[in-house]
Amino acid sequence: MQMKYDIGQMVYLMTDVEQLARMIVAITTYIDGSVMYHLVCGTEHTTHYEVEITEEKNILMGITEN
Repeated sequence: MQMKYDIGQMVYLMTDVEQLARMIVAITTYIDGSVMYHLVCGTEHTTHYEVEITEEKNILMGITEN
């Protein structure tokens, strides 16, 4: 199975207003074909689907969200 992102890669969450960089520390694949990425930002560990993640920092996110 081909993954869009790799372990150790720095990514951003599309919905994160602060656009903090997060490192991919693990990838879980499931029998139904779904993929979950385990991300770390400081001491926070979160799990996300591929569609929630981007390689590009969205600098406009913090400006447009209030």
